[in-house]
Amino acid sequence: MPEGGDYNELNPHIGSQSPRTGNRFGGIFTFSRRPIGYENPRDTLYREYLQAWLSESLVPGKSYCAGMYVSPAEQPRYVANNMGIYFSDNILDITSREHIPVEPVILEDAVISNTTDWTYVGGPFTASSASRYLVLGNFFDNAHTKFIDKGGTHPQAYSYRFAYYFIDDVSVVQFPEQLITTIENISICEGKDLTLQARDDIEAIQWFNDPEYTNLKGTGATIRVSPEVTTTYYLKGKFCKWDVFDQITVTVHPFTQPDLGDKTILCEGTTMTLDPGLGYQSYEWNNSSTDSSLVIGVPGRYAVTVINTVGCSGTTEIEINSLAKPTLELGEDKILCPEGGQIKLRVPYKAEESYLWSTGETSNAIAVRQEGDYSMKVTNICGEISDTVKIETLDKLFIPNIITPNEDALNTFFTIQGMPADTYPAVSIFNRYGNSIFYDAAYKNNWPESPSREDLSSGIYYYLVEVHGCKPFKGWLQIMR
Repeated sequence: MPEGGDYNELNPHIGSQSPRTGNRFGGIFTFSRRPIGYENPRDTLYREYLQAWLSESLVPGKSYCAGMYVSPAEQPRYVANNMGIYFSDNILDITSREHIPVEPVILEDAVISNTTDWTYVGGPFTASSASRYLVLGNFFDNAHTKFIDKGGTHPQAYSYRFAYYFIDDVSVVQFPEQLITTIENISICEGKDLTLQARDDIEAIQWFNDPEYTNLKGTGATIRVSPEVTTTYYLKGKFCKWDVFDQITVTVHPFTQPDLGDKTILCEGTTMTLDPGLGYQSYEWNNSSTDSSLVIGVPGRYAVTVINTVGCSGTTEIEINSLAKPTLELGEDKILCPEGGQIKLRVPYKAEESYLWSTGETSNAIAVRQEGDYSMKVTNICGEISDTVKIETLDKLFIPNIITPNEDALNTFFTIQGMPADTYPAVSIFNRYGNSIFYDAAYKNNWPESPSREDLSSGIYYYLVEVHGCKPFKGWLQIMR
């Protein structure tokens, strides 16, 4: 003990400092000086060391980061440098309380004098042997130790001729082989994004997407990425004062969207199979079916979600409408009037149907100006149907203007000739006073009903022949007995 001092190892007034973490910390004397005038070379200079065993031995050739946080006590007179860390294969004898002349792997050359905060001392090293023990302290003699006489604040600081350092949070960490926390490269589905996370103990992190580290994408421990194609991201940072690098490849799996086809019409009375394609790992329809295809018989909206072999999902839907087979009705046969007119043949227009007439026309209506058979075919995706209508003219129509209703059976009846088969006009007969003496809505050449009618005298009569759609035929008729 220095002469005249009040030092003892349990002195609670050596300094005040709160633990950096936890509830406790250590402390050691790292430097001491003899009082001026008492420099006896035979005197030993007091030192202390902290020694601890590692949870596992170092691996030769592997890189590590060793570090500790230190803070000088306020009361001692001196602060010094050479705080260091040494690794030993065996337990060292530190009972002599003299400095241990070994070469530390971690050495702080600066004099640490900040008493209000903790100062980090640490750095990287490569293990040269399977060391199992860690030793902390100043491994250099006074001649090779820098110190500062700060005077001290204790009333008897003059007697505190040493440097005392508190020590907390000692760590030995092997250099990480994987700086990005993901253990292996990542696969994502096209259109997705993800967060890349670096280790918490990596500092000054920068992210790049090129191996030359020129195209900066972001900084900090995390980065959100959404690559459109497979991309490798490169990390650059510092770990234990060394520049460190890592990279990770994000594989983007393109996803082929399921396809239910372009057929959206379901013919009435039929079924349809909806098939999004084979090769997916799972299928789920909006009607809860999990089959790879779906047979439907009613219209509606159908949707399916599929998952492929790499876990990417996709959804598609289709609206199915119902359609009946076409219908067609051209009506009864028709008569083309002799006045040079025309007949319009027409069916209702529907956008989903196509039309073909026997004339070659493809509209839903045609104008007919001559007799003949006219057919039409209507087609949609559910089927086709045809119909034919016969158009006849009155070009050969002959209406007589004289009849002889007597017993000779010749020219007895008012016989209209040249009328199309199964066509019966409406016929009215008037006397010379304009009085109707006969009417038949479907005349069959049977007037007079009784040729011997006494009230049907010889003379001039008038007729009115009406064919549907044509102008009435008017004329006179002479009866001769």
